[in-house]
Amino acid sequence: MKRAMVDGGPYQTFACPSGTSFVDTGLVNGTTYYYTVSAAYTGGRDKGGESANSVQVSATPQGSTLTFTPTADATIKRGYPDTNFGSAKLSVKSPTVRFLIKFTVSGVGTRTVTEANLRLWNVDPSNGGGDFHVSDTSWDESTVTWNTAPAYNSATVTSLGSVA
Repeated sequence: MKRAMVDGGPYQTFACPSGTSFVDTGLVNGTTYYYTVSAAYTGGRDKGGESANSVQVSATPQGSTLTFTPTADATIKRGYPDTNFGSAKLSVKSPTVRFLIKFTVSGVGTRTVTEANLRLWNVDPSNGGGDFHVSDTSWDESTVTWNTAPAYNSATVTSLGSVA
């Protein structure tokens, strides 16, 4: 197996795998690498020889972690169904209070997302940290109220127990 840092080489042999697949490790994310393979003859009249290089292929590894900050957030309260709280501190102290948080996800490309983590910090202890649901993103931080908030998916993504 041969690798080059520029299109068309020069190629340097860096591995001699015996199988049909190989993982190249220790690469720099965002850098394009160019690969070709050849077969080495280990026996017979051509022992010690090598075939011509295969057709070149390229790969550009991408980072494994993407981080997104919220593009909008809002607290909505059943007791104030027509009040917009804008970007005030997110607060959830009872089932009659909910918060909405919106992210714009980009940079995933054709990669498969295998895990997503949402990090929130608690400032008030509670026996129940709440249930998390998915909703659409049609709401606007400056206008959303309890009455205008989108319905959320009834399936719970996750629930938090006691938080301190």
